[in-house]
Amino acid sequence: MSTISKVENAVAYIKAEVKDECEVIELSHADSPVLINLNNGLLVSYLSDDGKNFSYIQNRDIEELKLNEQQLHEYGIYNLSLKLNSKMEIRQTEGIYAVLLDGNFEASLLLVDELWDNSLKKLTPNGAVVCIPCRDILAFCDKDSKEGITQLNTIISRIWDKGDHLISNKLFIRNNKAWIKFNP
Repeated sequence: MSTISKVENAVAYIKAEVKDECEVIELSHADSPVLINLNNGLLVSYLSDDGKNFSYIQNRDIEELKLNEQQLHEYGIYNLSLKLNSKMEIRQTEGIYAVLLDGNFEASLLLVDELWDNSLKKLTPNGAVVCIPCRDILAFCDKDSKEGITQLNTIISRIWDKGDHLISNKLFIRNNKAWIKFNP
C-alpha cells in the first residue's frame, strides 16, 4: 500500500496513555506512531487497514507527504465517521446505551463531535457520561442517571481484570467538546 493511500485511509483510534510501568522500546521519531495526547489518560493514534492487518501511521508517513498531525487527525476523524453511516447501532439496556460498530473502533467514537453534538444529544439532554474499558465497548448514559452511572461502573468492573485491548477504567464526561474524567 502506498504511503498516500495508507494515510488517506487512516482511522482515528483511541488508546490508553501508557505510564512507565511497562517495558519501553525506544523508537526514532520517524519510526514512532503519530500520537495526540488528549490530556485525560487517552491518546489518539491512527490506523490503516490493508485488509489483513492494521498498521500505525508513523511520523515518517506524514513527513513524506508533508502533512501535519492536525491534517492526519482530520483524515482519521472523517474515515471514522464513515464507519458510522454504514455500521453503527445503538442499543438501550438497563439504563444505559451501548454503541455497536465493528469490534475495533467503538471506543474511538468519542472523537466524532458530530455524533455527540447531534445524533446522541437527545439521549443525554444533561450531558453524556461514557465508559470505554476496551476498544470494542462504548457505553453511555445521561450524567443525571444514577442507575446508568452504576451500570457503567459495573461494565468496567466486569471487563477490567480480563479484558483485551484495555483502554480505561474511568468514566468520562463531555465538556466543551473535550472528554474529561468524571467524578460523580
